[in-house]
Amino acid sequence: MQKRLKIKILITISLLILSIILLFVYSKVKKGEDENEKKNTLVSYTSEQLKKLTSAEVDTILAGFGIKSEWITDRLRKDTVKKQNPETDKQSSTSKLWFHKDVLIPKDLSASELIVEINDFLKAIKLLTNVNEDPKTRNLSVDICFSSDTTKKTLAKINFIYSDKIKRDAADVCVILNNLHNFTEKELNIVLNSPEKFALILPTHIEETDIQSVIFDSKKEYLLLLNIGSDEDIEADFRSDMRSENWKSKVRSSCYEYDKAGGVLLNVRSDQFKFETDVNEEFRKYRNNVYRDTILIKFDPDEDGKKKIIVLFNDIKKSAKNGYSNLIYLVDFSYEDFQNYSKELFELEKKGYKLMTFSNVIKRRVQKGEDVNQEEEDKPE
Repeated sequence: MQKRLKIKILITISLLILSIILLFVYSKVKKGEDENEKKNTLVSYTSEQLKKLTSAEVDTILAGFGIKSEWITDRLRKDTVKKQNPETDKQSSTSKLWFHKDVLIPKDLSASELIVEINDFLKAIKLLTNVNEDPKTRNLSVDICFSSDTTKKTLAKINFIYSDKIKRDAADVCVILNNLHNFTEKELNIVLNSPEKFALILPTHIEETDIQSVIFDSKKEYLLLLNIGSDEDIEADFRSDMRSENWKSKVRSSCYEYDKAGGVLLNVRSDQFKFETDVNEEFRKYRNNVYRDTILIKFDPDEDGKKKIIVLFNDIKKSAKNGYSNLIYLVDFSYEDFQNYSKELFELEKKGYKLMTFSNVIKRRVQKGEDVNQEEEDKPE
């Protein structure tokens, strides 16, 4: 019996060792296949194909950083217009280049960010760059050549020229997350620990004190969104039938209890102009950052998933193009929405958009001499 057991143990050990060896061999083979597949993706282009591909892709990268087509000058095209009167050998040699672009860039854009992305593309098609910087102007001259060419013969040139006369279509943006009670505890912690800049609507119901504690501990900026309603609006925080001492006491306690709030937003849910004015003035006895919720752009599209984020970014870009320099969005994000938002945010920031907290956007409006209470209804179409 013991002999049979030993045989079984030896067979099991042998099979285990064999499995480990096979797994090791498979991983090596798989790695080799992946490397070969990667090499095969580097298609062998003709010179004419590389010329068109490289020029078009560089323009695409520039557009991704908010560079407008009118800021890009094609020197070769200008030379073609002048070729009836060639003056120097330099012009003749320039015409042999694939392309020669002069690109104006605004002062707030780091040319090095452009170079990094262009280099990543060029490496994939076996090209590289040689970059020279003018120490006085910070302008960059970029020569493109084959990575395998020891002579480093210039195939194309790009000149990045800083200009204070141009400005990208961009804006200061604050995104405010509204429905935090729909997140699980784990999801909420991930959101609050993310590096993105945003603000939160603080849940104020008594059963949501656990969520409040997590938000307070995170040090993220939170806002109060309070409702002003008629005597029939039983869910309103302030009702017109409330006794004066009661609603004033509620104002005072809200200011003391949530003294670190980045702002108070008042949502008037009925025609209560006199009562709204009274509540607003009472709040201002304790704090000066009180606003009607019309300062917000309430984002509630029909789309779900990634399309929802695309619609949001398109709305932001459209508003910036129409001259809107400060945007405050109130959004109802699911956890999946927030993840999609975080993944795509870099593409928006590349174009010059600055994501901020609510209080910083308000501060920017003051600095620019704009109306702090700029309302959603004034948003350009």
